[in-house]
Amino acid sequence: MARGLNVEQAGFRPYRLRLREDWTGRGTRAWREGWIVVLKTGRYSGVGDCAPLPGAGTEQPDEARRAMGAVIEAIPGRTVGGCWGLLETLTGTPAVRCGLETALLDLIGRYLDRRVCRLLDAAASSVVNLSALIGPLDAGVSVRAQRAVSRGDRVLKVKMGSRPPTLEIRRLRGLSRRLPDGISLRLDANRAWDLATTRRMFEALRDMPIESLEEPLRTPSPGRMSRLQRRCPWPVALDESLAGSGAEAYLRQPSVRRVVLKPMVLGGPLAALSVARRARREGIRAVVTTTLDSAVGRAAALHLAAAIDTDIAHGLATGEWLRDDIASGPSPRLGRMRLSPLPGLGLEARGLEEAVLAGGIVSSGRAPC
Repeated sequence: MARGLNVEQAGFRPYRLRLREDWTGRGTRAWREGWIVVLKTGRYSGVGDCAPLPGAGTEQPDEARRAMGAVIEAIPGRTVGGCWGLLETLTGTPAVRCGLETALLDLIGRYLDRRVCRLLDAAASSVVNLSALIGPLDAGVSVRAQRAVSRGDRVLKVKMGSRPPTLEIRRLRGLSRRLPDGISLRLDANRAWDLATTRRMFEALRDMPIESLEEPLRTPSPGRMSRLQRRCPWPVALDESLAGSGAEAYLRQPSVRRVVLKPMVLGGPLAALSVARRARREGIRAVVTTTLDSAVGRAAALHLAAAIDTDIAHGLATGEWLRDDIASGPSPRLGRMRLSPLPGLGLEARGLEEAVLAGGIVSSGRAPC
């Protein structure tokens, strides 16, 4: 894949995007922050998003900034193949690797006039099914659910675990009664419950339209998750448990019916694609989602989803949680998203790339997060 192509310029600059509502789940946040990465050769360039979120399983922001600065400084004059070699030296910094790998894939795609999804899989689709992220079980969840259903979304993702289980069950039951036929709920407990609470929740949820349940256990293990999946009528999913070396442990002893893949946490689209392919061999389906990423990060996740599985609903409609963004990309429509026909990631981001390269390496000032 254009391994002999020389990368002439490299840079990264911080960004800070406001959220429409404080984000509850892994701590309350009002902002999403990170760095935009740009690699350039001749008239071709590539852009990536490095947005650490330690609560989701990435490195700390200060670690990311140091590692990114060192790699960016070493890139100019190297071939694309040499850049891939640099990425292999990165350990413990998945968000940095994701940003750089995405920029390389975007650069290669533009150079070869191919979309990133087709670099990942030649048979990748152009349309991806979506779930709608309607947030926590707070007072506004029914309004957000109604809005999503009116847009044509059929799988609604709900964040659980931030309130007492009895309250969440009561609110979830009320929400379920108001849902039209054919609409299902994808639940994410964020490792909030002990084993006894999880079993009680299973019983309470049985008469609701549940599509799947992510990460119910506070202290999961392959054996525990396997026993839970056998008791559960719908897929139990792994998410945070896949960070670091977790994917290898769980795929070596398959225990659930679904994995949730976040490129920012797993180290980029290629690492996530590898997990998805191995999971498929074990009969496990993969869902791609984001960590409330910028348009650049969401585009990378969209191309990954298109290369993996377009029948299942992926968690990519997260851009509506951001008041600001750094580029424009495909938008959800009737529960689906169509990829841009443009090569690479398909983003219109030329002004952004020029601004990043003009700024060069970040060496002072307030770091993101």
